[in-house]
Amino acid sequence: MPNATAPYTAETVRTKLLTDDAWLVRGLLAVFALQTEDERVAGNTTHQNGVGFNGVDAPFCTSLVEQFRSRGSLSPKQIAALRKIMPKYSGQLASLANRKAAGAAPQAAAAPTDDQREQAAEQAHEARLQAEYGEVTA
Repeated sequence: MPNATAPYTAETVRTKLLTDDAWLVRGLLAVFALQTEDERVAGNTTHQNGVGFNGVDAPFCTSLVEQFRSRGSLSPKQIAALRKIMPKYSGQLASLANRKAAGAAPQAAAAPTDDQREQAAEQAHEARLQAEYGEVTA
């Protein structure tokens, strides 16, 4: 587990998602929790806020969340499909993991406020930029 000098990065989270089923399912549930309440209920994405699932993944991933909650597990085929989807959310998950490791209240514990969603969107954007272009200094 990363420490204060070695926080989670999108790449370390990506590696965990590709190799660890528990991380994969926890990641699914964490990103689902970042969806707004209306998105969770409808099983789609209607807000372009930079957090939660994208519009393509939302229906399938919402279905997987519901199935996991009712059965307590996912099938090997569902895990394989999820393994292809979840790495694109590694930046969001790295931000969540770092907040949790720092002792901050998890953003997904309750429906995020607009300010929290905006902050998470900015962090996700920065994580995507860093993943794509490396360390960027202002």
